[in-house]
Amino acid sequence: MTHQAWPAGCNPSRTPLRNTITRSSNRSKKSFLSLKAGRMVDCESSHERNFLLLCDLDPNVTEVYSQPFEWRGWLLNANRVHYPDFAIVVEGRGEVHEVKTIEELRKKEKHEVRLGWTEWAEEQGIPYSVVTEGSITADLIKRAETLLRYAKPIFEDIAALHVATALEAGPLTIDSLLGKMASHDLQFHQVLSMAYNERVFIDLSTDVSRHSVIRYPDRGNLPPRIVPFTRLTTLEDM
Repeated sequence: MTHQAWPAGCNPSRTPLRNTITRSSNRSKKSFLSLKAGRMVDCESSHERNFLLLCDLDPNVTEVYSQPFEWRGWLLNANRVHYPDFAIVVEGRGEVHEVKTIEELRKKEKHEVRLGWTEWAEEQGIPYSVVTEGSITADLIKRAETLLRYAKPIFEDIAALHVATALEAGPLTIDSLLGKMASHDLQFHQVLSMAYNERVFIDLSTDVSRHSVIRYPDRGNLPPRIVPFTRLTTLEDM
């Protein structure tokens, strides 16, 4: 899939090409076990961690890479090197995402350089997004954190197959599903584990509860993406 998702010669590295750094002496480097990166990923901020969490939960995202490119270009009258934060594949197409704070982007020089890389990437045929804390709501992260508690599979494959069969007729609330599968001794937290591992699709537009709606994990009918894509605009528009 990767070679089709990216322009020729632009395949992302599975090994980070730059060591992560903390953006403040008061912040410790965080690590996140990303299922779609297939490894622990060092994060420079909690904002980056939250971005990776949404990538793991978004069925539209199939691949995640950290610090996967080293780009060199002539920008703003200088030779520059750029190591984008993340690359992801969404519905078969590659995207690059920088994860920054609004405060960082309001610094004129940093904003102009980032805008220059946006245009440079688009010339290469690569969509380039700058995700700020304003792009991800606290409510969505709260719901994602609820599912994260059950990231490790705590269900048997046969149970997931029974659930998928029950959902073939249409979406159900978790409570309704548990009622239908009472003879299988299925538990609420097991369904949440299935949701995190994409054995079912869950509606994250409301808080996670027994009233949450789940549906069959049809790859041909994906839910709306929850990973934001935000093209950087001019400083005046921020």
